[in-house]
Amino acid sequence: GYMAWKMWRASTLPPPPAIVEAAEPVDPSRIGWEEVTDNMQVMIDIGYGLVPLVDERRGGALMGRITGVRRQLSKELGFVVPQVRVRDDINMAPYAYRIVVGGVVIGEDSVSPDEMLALDTGQAVGSLPGKHAKDPTFGLDAMWISPADADAATGQGWLVVDPGTVMATHLNQALISNASDLLGPDEVQALLDGLRERAAQLVASLSPNPLPITTLTQVLRGLLAENIPLKEFRRIAAAIALAAQKSADADEIVELIRPELGPLIIQRLCGVREPLRVMTLEGQLEALLGQAIRSDPSKRHTIEPDLGRRIVDALQRAAQPLVAEAKPFALVVQPTIRIAIRKLVRTVLPDTPVMSFFEVPEDKSVEVVAVIGAPEALAA
Repeated sequence: GYMAWKMWRASTLPPPPAIVEAAEPVDPSRIGWEEVTDNMQVMIDIGYGLVPLVDERRGGALMGRITGVRRQLSKELGFVVPQVRVRDDINMAPYAYRIVVGGVVIGEDSVSPDEMLALDTGQAVGSLPGKHAKDPTFGLDAMWISPADADAATGQGWLVVDPGTVMATHLNQALISNASDLLGPDEVQALLDGLRERAAQLVASLSPNPLPITTLTQVLRGLLAENIPLKEFRRIAAAIALAAQKSADADEIVELIRPELGPLIIQRLCGVREPLRVMTLEGQLEALLGQAIRSDPSKRHTIEPDLGRRIVDALQRAAQPLVAEAKPFALVVQPTIRIAIRKLVRTVLPDTPVMSFFEVPEDKSVEVVAVIGAPEALAA
């Protein structure tokens, strides 16, 4: 499946060349700026017991795995993912690690550096000698086993991976889930510089006028936050340039350009000849939500908690069989309530796009798999 492919992909990428830096003499009386702050956007802190995983002289392959993750993510997201710094922390448990982006911990777990993790992806049979565990990325049942038992475990249907691959896969998924935090003004400027070589007039019509780099960064981060990559940056930039003639507000620009980007969202859910599987809300419920949002002068796009809970419960019930069968779908709603619904479901269905009707091309066939809002669907 997808997870197995990701793990295999991360585990087969070659390690980067080793870089040896000469040590500089240290003045014990000097306290440098680098000692009180760290300008690296992405870091992995590790306990001392995991240091061998990053020591290439002792066969540690984690740095090579991380380089592979950065390379693949940069291709998928459409911009160069920042470098990842690995540092040991004596205050952590020996085999613990944590993934940090912008000073915020976005993932943490522990691995057994001298063992292999056997994952039950649904095909495993029989039991294995070892310690019970949970896969830190997808929450699958797993066992830490001796490397000597790896071949036998594979023969019984377990997916067996080394601890470096476990950490790299966790890093990959954590960065995908927090992709918007990886993009800053410097990365946006690099995107503009690259586009300028092919479409100078388009870039000139976009930034710094009418949009300063800070606003443009907000817009692009808004797209990444909803799993829309920036690979087709020329198309995205053209849509932003048009929208910027109507509004200078980043959130409004995101909503204005989404109909132009609808096909990019849909192609990740279904093939050209396949129908788009969608869930919708019942008409009266949409009207109720739309009225509540329009009457909120603060424009917070929030939904009354009890009603929100019932909508989420109904969506989860309807989504369960589709998720179990790995069938992607979208939740399609009226434009006026799209942001509110997205805020409502992003914690329970983070990978499900919430689209407005305007984002679905007229010539795209649609299969309605559920309508949320009937009294029985919103039972308390």
